[in-house]
Amino acid sequence: MPSISENIQRLLDQRGLYAKPVATAAGLGETAILDILAGRSKSPRFATISKIAAYFEVDVAEIVD
Repeated sequence: MPSISENIQRLLDQRGLYAKPVATAAGLGETAILDILAGRSKSPRFATISKIAAYFEVDVAEIVD
C-alpha cells in the first residue's frame, strides 16, 4: 500500500507540478507538502490532506489509502 507521501508525489508527477506552488494554491504553508514528502510530517492533519485533495480534485481516500 503506497504511503501518503507516495500518493501525493504521484499526483504531482502525473500533473507535472511542484510541491511549493501547489501548497500555496491549496491554502497551506509553502513547505507543507515538502514536509510530508520528506517525512518530516509523518501524520499530517486531516485538514491538510483535505486541502491537498481539494486542489487535485480527488477524494481524500486517494491520498490516504
